[in-house]
Amino acid sequence: MYIFDQPNLIFNMPLFSVLIQNEFKFLNFILAPAKFIFVLVLFISCSLSFAQTNDNNQFIENEYKKADSLVALKNLTGALSVLNNLEIFVEQTNGKTDTAYASVLSYKGDLYTKLKNFDSAIQSYLEALAIRRTVPAAAEGCFSILNNVGNVYRNVGLYSRAQSSIEEAIAIYRNLHGVNAPNLAIVIGNLGGVYKDLGQFEKSEQAYIEALRINEHNFGSDPMENAIVYNNLGGLYRHIGNLRLAEVYYLKLYELILKNGGSDHPKWGAALNNLAVLYSDMGNYKKSEQMQLQAIEIGISRDTSTYLANCMNIAVLYGKTKEFAKAEEYLLNVIEVQKIFLPENHREVSKSHSILGTIYSGMGNYAAAEKYLFMSRDKYATTHGVVSYEYGSVLLALATVKYHTGFLAEAFQLANEGLEMVQRSIGNKHQQYGPILRKVAFIADKSGNFDLAETIYLELINYQNQLIKEQFTFMSEIEKGLYLDKVIVGYDEFYHFALRRKKENPSIVGEVYNVALNTKGILLKSSSLVRQLIIRSKDDQLLDDYDTWLSLKKKTVNLYNMPIEKRTEDPVLLEEKAQLLEKEFTKKVLGFAEMNAVMNESWVELQADLEEDEVLIEFIDFKVNEDSTLYCALVLKPGTDFPEMIPLFEENQLLEAIRISTNNKNIESVYGTKLKRNPVLYNLIWLPLEPTLVGVRKVNLSPSGLLHKISFAGLSNNDGAYLIDQLEMKFMITTASFNHDSSFDPAENSKIGLFGGIVYSSDSSSNYPWQYLSGTKAETDGLVSSFKKFKGEVNYLTGKNATKTNFVKVAPGSNILHIATHGFFFPDPLKTWESAIDSSESGEITFRGSQMSRATDVYVNSQDPLMRSGLIFAGANDYWNGNENEAEDNGIITALDVLNLSLFQTKLVVMSACESGLGDIVDGEGVYGLQRAFKMAGADFIIMSLWQVPDKETAEFMQVFYKLLFKKGDIQTAFSETQVIMRKKYDPYYWAAFVLVH
Repeated sequence: MYIFDQPNLIFNMPLFSVLIQNEFKFLNFILAPAKFIFVLVLFISCSLSFAQTNDNNQFIENEYKKADSLVALKNLTGALSVLNNLEIFVEQTNGKTDTAYASVLSYKGDLYTKLKNFDSAIQSYLEALAIRRTVPAAAEGCFSILNNVGNVYRNVGLYSRAQSSIEEAIAIYRNLHGVNAPNLAIVIGNLGGVYKDLGQFEKSEQAYIEALRINEHNFGSDPMENAIVYNNLGGLYRHIGNLRLAEVYYLKLYELILKNGGSDHPKWGAALNNLAVLYSDMGNYKKSEQMQLQAIEIGISRDTSTYLANCMNIAVLYGKTKEFAKAEEYLLNVIEVQKIFLPENHREVSKSHSILGTIYSGMGNYAAAEKYLFMSRDKYATTHGVVSYEYGSVLLALATVKYHTGFLAEAFQLANEGLEMVQRSIGNKHQQYGPILRKVAFIADKSGNFDLAETIYLELINYQNQLIKEQFTFMSEIEKGLYLDKVIVGYDEFYHFALRRKKENPSIVGEVYNVALNTKGILLKSSSLVRQLIIRSKDDQLLDDYDTWLSLKKKTVNLYNMPIEKRTEDPVLLEEKAQLLEKEFTKKVLGFAEMNAVMNESWVELQADLEEDEVLIEFIDFKVNEDSTLYCALVLKPGTDFPEMIPLFEENQLLEAIRISTNNKNIESVYGTKLKRNPVLYNLIWLPLEPTLVGVRKVNLSPSGLLHKISFAGLSNNDGAYLIDQLEMKFMITTASFNHDSSFDPAENSKIGLFGGIVYSSDSSSNYPWQYLSGTKAETDGLVSSFKKFKGEVNYLTGKNATKTNFVKVAPGSNILHIATHGFFFPDPLKTWESAIDSSESGEITFRGSQMSRATDVYVNSQDPLMRSGLIFAGANDYWNGNENEAEDNGIITALDVLNLSLFQTKLVVMSACESGLGDIVDGEGVYGLQRAFKMAGADFIIMSLWQVPDKETAEFMQVFYKLLFKKGDIQTAFSETQVIMRKKYDPYYWAAFVLVH
């Protein structure tokens, strides 16, 4: 809803023009001696007439002043009464064909417009226009009337008439005053609005840009006259789904008003609201709500129309967040106020009824929903016609109601007709087109029209993919995540449909595979690409901006590490500043072409590279309904016509099997022991895949959802055989990278950053949460000799030298990073410390895991998952226990710290620590924790753990791994063989926690 986007009247009030003086014509007298007496009599007669005319003229001018004064006092009905009397007077003195009479009618048209009495306004304007057209010299008056009546036509939905009138007004004014006349910008802006209503978006954009050019020609750079054009351009771009440019112009408007009055400016609330609605479109509902509530508070005392628009917008927002009671309250208030201020057929009345009907539908009150939607439909049919976006959208809302009440055939008919009306009126260039396609596809599916459903779903997927490519070119990573949360439901519904459709049309699985390839991990891929493009750019300003951004992020992390009472700045404000900077450099380096290259993967191309005994398995998970999430495997084999889609299990089944616990006892109950295997997970995850994997030796797989918490290597079947005994397995973010080179040349990867035997306290006391791990010292001491044997340049930091500061210095220059220490992961802010972490010791086993302490709240209660996952370095106990310590070198490296490093030359990161592979699971993005942070920072391969790992056995695992790595020269081979060797000696608990991801 575009609060500024209202018709701009060029008021034809005589007080502000010289038109009255042009209403009278004077005689030229030619005196001749022979006719002196006759002329003298004529002169006296004319003089008396002229005096009378002057008296009439003065009376008319005084009446206009009265009307103007009443308008200023907002007494429009009083002003109209004055003009009604004046109309009678002018008719009696000048006649109904005189231009003075036209001026009164035109003024009345202006007042009727303000009173929202559009029928009377049109009648007055057209009568005035008919008179003006008879007087060639009165073209100026025709211009203003044509513009104003055109705007009224637009208000009542008569867009073609509006276009014709305003285009004629522009032609007249250009002829009179040239192409740069100031008022021309206003009228061209009005025409831009009509073009938008007609779905002629390119013409609309051109009109608004022309209005900007005229304003800047007349008033200089960025004048206040641009405010309404900025607003309308922002509205246009938002309307067609170009959120990047919408934000550009809404921010221009915001800054212009801020510069010219700020919160005291009458349009401040409108500027806030427009940005709020945009952020709602981007999925940032929290920020949108805050701004909209502020705008509503401002609008209450300032402007009724703005206030009503604000209330409707926040009702739409609450509909999206399913806070239907709040939405209903706002809308009922809007409708009551509209009854006072707006005529029944006004488009805003139709809109409020439509929104309320949709809200009632969401609440399950279908009788009320139908009532308001039918009212809105009938109003739109009268004002906008049936071939309009407005009418079509109401039909689609009614289709949803019919579906929920069991009238499937009627629902399908309404949905199909609604889509047709939308497409015929505005095509597919509208920001609501995606949700419309979703609705039609869903209803077509449920009503048994599967062919149409498939066609619409495929169009939806292509449409959403294009939008992601466009929106990601200007959003920060946080904004990208919120936007994906908003659109992901469309992918979920498509996956579910494809699972049921694949028997009739196997090719649809190929489409599913392509969606998974191109959307899984898209945040990680796009954000990593931005960093790489900046570093490669050689642009000094860009690099400076990037460094500033890193400094802001680092400062933010340090502030979060401090107790709230000791913070000198608000980290939230710094985060917002960093986000703005991130958006600016993203715009500079990431275009549609770059995003198109990122999202251009195809299963056909991947299949061509597969070996005969090799497969790709892309796991996906999707919501079937609010209470059910289904997991499937997409299996791609060489030589097949299409991939296969195999249903596996419900998420609740997996939760029950793993119980999300990480201590020794529970891991044994899930994965079994060397002597007593447990096939539960195998049967749930892998057994359904066996029929299609006959003859397969190499498996490249990409986990999804909770499968990121599963050790596939630890899965054993009913016969007690482990997967790793049967298959060569590689893990990756998406199977698009299955043929990634894992070869390792020690000569090219000779710089090693090694951390172990770390002293976590500044004194000898042992009463600290992080206990010294003697096994890490033995592990890293042993690795030093191995690395040097292959002429590696080793930066070995141990004891009190293994500080956070030194890690930040050493890491960026290392080809290998090996970190043997404690690690931690806190599942979410709502879980207590006691339920999240078990004891660190069990019998003779010493764990590399976390302990309870006073500083836990800084991490456990953080809203950022990257602050709840980390590694422990020297001096951490001092900080962890609340002792004075600089946050910048507090001994704790969180995932957020890692994110700010540049590790693009790092081939391998080994986190020989507990739970380093855990984090929050994000739909389509995997684990938000240390592994994601190291990938974002640029690391190629990562070895990490899924649970608390025992000290001694971990050291042994690493010794075996590096020995094989330097011997075999391949990271994947060395890792797989290490697992096999360790499996023969120990239970899964001791070796299956480690996973290799690239």
